[in-house]
Amino acid sequence: MLFDELGIYGWDVVEPLVLAAIVADLPVLLIGDIGTNKTEGSKTIAQAILGPTSQFRHYEVPTLNFDDLVGFLNPQNRL
Repeated sequence: MLFDELGIYGWDVVEPLVLAAIVADLPVLLIGDIGTNKTEGSKTIAQAILGPTSQFRHYEVPTLNFDDLVGFLNPQNRL
């Protein structure tokens, strides 16, 4: 698997989902305990797939507001 080749181990279950999100240009939200390689693993993946100049943004949960993550729905913009 690609992540193993990058030195990222233990992500076998989420690897297809993360790669699909990257290809589809969708955001990825990783949730896990401290020290589970979320930030550094994400940086490694982004640089390997998108190149060394790829943009990477991470959020710290204690400082994250709900609207920062998902925004607010506008009821006037109905389908």
